[in-house]
Amino acid sequence: MKKGTDSLRESFSGFGDPNLETTLKKENITKVYVCGLAFDFCVGSTALDSAKLGFETIIIRDATKCIANESTEKMNELLLSNKVKLINSSEI
Repeated sequence: MKKGTDSLRESFSGFGDPNLETTLKKENITKVYVCGLAFDFCVGSTALDSAKLGFETIIIRDATKCIANESTEKMNELLLSNKVKLINSSEI
């Protein structure tokens, strides 16, 4: 799956590629783990979209990094209000 392939559209989320949702549902996947760069943008946006699409969504917090404190605080609030779980890799 690819994101950011449309030069006319900003896409931080991995779900910017509609094939991702289709593929996950076709394979009966119900839980999505997210990690990478950057927590407060791409990781958070992917997790939010995942949760909004009905997947149980978990961010592996110690496997991601943030850009800035202000955007991190805002993303934390959005994630928690959308029932995205935050765990560390030792909890998997």
